[in-house]
Amino acid sequence: MMFDQGEGDYTKERKKWLKSDLHEISREIRDLKMRKMI
Repeated sequence: MMFDQGEGDYTKERKKWLKSDLHEISREIRDLKMRKMI
């Protein structure tokens, strides 16, 4: 079975998605902070 290769690709994709998710979340938090200051 060629499971190792697929697993590696899957992990890479997940890390990519997690990074973009974290970026989105941090931007949302920043927006909320800006609104609270106003």
